[in-house]
Amino acid sequence: MAREHWPKDWTALYDLRALTLMSTFMRYLAYGSNLHPLRLSLRVPNSRLVGTTKLDGCRLTFHKRSNDGSSKCNLDFTGDPNHLAHAAVYEIPRAEMHLLDRAEGVGSGYFKQQMMIELNDESLLVFVYLASQSHVAENLEPYDWYKGFVLAGAHKHQFPPEYLQQIAAIASKPDINESRRITMQNLLVQLED
Repeated sequence: MAREHWPKDWTALYDLRALTLMSTFMRYLAYGSNLHPLRLSLRVPNSRLVGTTKLDGCRLTFHKRSNDGSSKCNLDFTGDPNHLAHAAVYEIPRAEMHLLDRAEGVGSGYFKQQMMIELNDESLLVFVYLASQSHVAENLEPYDWYKGFVLAGAHKHQFPPEYLQQIAAIASKPDINESRRITMQNLLVQLED
């Protein structure tokens, strides 16, 4: 049967699938340690910054339990009009998605979620990594270098001073793994340049 004779529902389904398959990039919403373009490019070499956005009714938290005994970032969708988080939107090649999934630990504390956001007065479908409920812990602190990554990214995107202050005020701890600490602190120096 020729396409012009398909039921309208089929044509729409075909067009949606064709667009999905033709799309070589996905849009990623970064809010934590991947905010900085250099940090993300080390994980996904062909990532490209699209812009930054605000997320009303959402707050940045450091309550995702990591396998290394520290906490990592998460977005908490509170619906509270007083809560506001900032994020960056990147285009990620589909062929490199597995690199970011592995780095983020999909299935081991984070899951991937799609959501609609506003960017430059346009609605965009993005994906974001969120903490699985089984990995949310309020009693942990991030490593100093991890919090530094988040802060360096927020500075790079020129997020508002009060937002930077909120991140800076988060209690953090030194990483006792000396090799990882040195490696990450060296990277942090590059991000802060």
